[in-house]
Amino acid sequence: KAENYASTQVRTFEQSKEDFLSILKSFRLQPGMDKLTGK
Repeated sequence: KAENYASTQVRTFEQSKEDFLSILKSFRLQPGMDKLTGK
């Protein structure tokens, strides 16, 4: 049962990372955000 829990946690973390990256990407695509990020 502990193993199941651990693998679920990892999967959730990976998914959250993907979501976070896509949010960052969508922010970067918005006009005016380039100035804020400095890129």
